[in-house]
Amino acid sequence: MFILVGSLSYCGIINDIASYISTLSGQNVLFAYSLIVIISVLVSAFVDNIPYTIAMIPVAKIVAANLGVSMYPFLFGLLIGTCLGGNITPIGAACNVVTVGIMRKKGYQVKFRDFFSIGLPFTAVAVFIGSLFIWLIWM
Repeated sequence: MFILVGSLSYCGIINDIASYISTLSGQNVLFAYSLIVIISVLVSAFVDNIPYTIAMIPVAKIVAANLGVSMYPFLFGLLIGTCLGGNITPIGAACNVVTVGIMRKKGYQVKFRDFFSIGLPFTAVAVFIGSLFIWLIWM
């Protein structure tokens, strides 16, 4: 995983992502925070959250530095997005994959659409509440 982050950093991708988020948000800290949370939720629905989180920690730090604010709300926003985003799909988290596999062995078919229809609203509410809580604490 450290090789992944090192490679992304060496190629300049980490700085490019941070620059894009900083440019897109202007000086709007709430918008930058929201972008990090939303992007993390969407990516984590389909990609394992550990390598994604490790890759995005430097991005969150750079965005915070570019805006001249504490990195902690951005890091916690990243954590909220990555941890909860995996609940949207059956492939978003290892425990989802294992649980769906066990259910299939027991004769229960879990369709992607069915999992998604439950996971999306749950995740949306949880992310909103968690993000709001972090925002109110730090900002």
